Amino acid sequence: MPLKMRAARVGSMDVNRMGPVELRVFALFAAAAAAGQAVTLREVAGLAGPSGRTIGSRGAISIAADLVDNGLLALSPALDTVGVDGPIVVTVAGRAA
Repeated sequence: MPLKMRAARVGSMDVNRMGPVELRVFALFAAAAAAGQAVTLREVAGLAGPSGRTIGSRGAISIAADLVDNGLLALSPALDTVGVDGPIVVTVAGRAA
């Protein structure tokens, strides 16, 4: 009997309805958490956007803030207190890096 997968839904964000850029950002944070490594905003900002250009620091901060606001991620320190090269510890779905 096949297992049924339910979409993670927290707040107003549904993982199945995230765009490709949001999924890339979430995947980067999730990989960092799984590896027990910190990530920087510079790494997130370097991800490719829809046009093939990098999403930049504003895009990275905006998407990360949305993921935090919807309960999919917890980041420490808070985004407004860390610089682009500061290490960010990621917790995804209750699993800390």
